[in-house]
Formats: sequence, C-alpha cells, structure tokens
Amino acid sequence: MKKSFGQHFLKDKTIAKKIVAALDLSPNDFLIEVGPGAGILTEQVLLKYPELQMVLIEADKDLIADLRQKFSNIKIINKDAAKINYDELTVGKQWKFLSNLPYNAGNAILRQVYSGTNKPTKAVVMVQKEVADKILATPKTGNGGVLTVATQIYTNPKKILTVKPGSFVPPPAVMSTVISLDLHIKTENPEAVIDLAKVGFSARRKQLKNNLSAYFLDKNKDIKQVFEKAKIDFNARPQDLSIDDWVRLQNLL
Repeated sequence: MKKSFGQHFLKDKTIAKKIVAALDLSPNDFLIEVGPGAGILTEQVLLKYPELQMVLIEADKDLIADLRQKFSNIKIINKDAAKINYDELTVGKQWKFLSNLPYNAGNAILRQVYSGTNKPTKAVVMVQKEVADKILATPKTGNGGVLTVATQIYTNPKKILTVKPGSFVPPPAVMSTVISLDLHIKTENPEAVIDLAKVGFSARRKQLKNNLSAYFLDKNKDIKQVFEKAKIDFNARPQDLSIDDWVRLQNLL
C-alpha cells in the first residue's frame, strides 16, 4: 500500500454491499470503478450481476496483476483516473460510476469525471467526511465552497452512510462518508458558474461583493444592480448562496 495513492482498502463486506446497492444497478448498465484496490466492491457487483459490462481503473501498478487474476473477463486500466478521457471510454453508453476515492486525489477525479460530455447518470463514491460535508453543504452552514458548487451544479448529492476507520486496512485517521450523485445539470453553462464561484470563494471570510467587484468591473456590470436582479443579499458571503443563486448571478453577466 502506497501513501502516494492515499490508499485505505475497505475490508467490511456489509459496507461494500450497501455501497453497491446504492448504485441501483441493472443488468444492462455500464459501470466504471475507480480505485478497486483489492476488489471488494467489484466482487459485490459481480455477485449480483456476473455479466455486467464494467471497466476498472487502478493507478497502482502493483495491484494490477492480482486484479487481472481475480477479474479476468473485465477490462482493467492502469492509469491515473484524473487523467482518463471518460468520453472515450463510454462512447454510445449511459454509465454509472463507483469509487472508494483516494483521499489525495478525489476532488481531481470527480472534476475529470464531470468535465466530459457524457456524464454518469449516477455515481456512488466514498470520500473523507470533511469532503462529503462540502459536497453536501447547504447555504449558510459555513461548509460551502467551490467543490460544493462544482458538484451540485451537475448532480443532486445525497448521503448514504458513514464509515468508521476500523472498516479499512490500514485504518485512516478520519471518518469516511458514502454519497450518491444523481445527474441533474442545473444550467446550460455549468463551467461558467464554477468559474464564477472560484472568484467568489477566493476569500471566503469576505463579503461576496468584495470578492467579485473586479470581476464585475471587467464585464462592465454594476454589481449592486446585478445582486438586486438576482435577489441576492448585497452583504452575503459566498457560502450563503444556493446553487440557484449562483446560476442566477451568472445568467446576469
């Protein structure tokens, strides 16, 4: 197990069954799993659907031989999942995504998965509790950030369960959370909303108007007037906004 990959292998089969159940798989689905590790989630998938079309992506070359021996009928790719072209892998297919995301690369992998044209109709991922709290954040809770906007602009996230450190080998120092992400794109130009949020969250303790003032000036927009039209409190901080607020704000630029 290499620290460079942020690996903590799930060992609890009861948890694995619950994670796979949350995918709502059907026999005709196409599934991509990132970071299968020792294959505990893959095994649960194949126990339920032995003929399921599936691709495994594993960055650690030391795990590939064992995975290919266990799952000889499945395509296995030894590559960094944050550099995969998911559109090429899923041409002509609706697909789902499954991952016990590595702690040090989870955000980058999710961004890559949702940056393509063909996005997964459903994803079930396990992440650090702190990351899950950001993904699931609601306005004015203080947890919101760019990750919140980048995830919720494309999906409706939902908490499935919490996983304790003892369910892994080696045990991580933090709690983990399993979440589902159902595809629901909120606007025609989600990346523009994410770009706006990056500027908006550049200094999260400041009021949003201060973070966005130069951005609005570049676009020859009166910031107070735009806030009024978007029905956003002129003294709001970035974490106070909902996804709908960010979309309305971007649509007025």
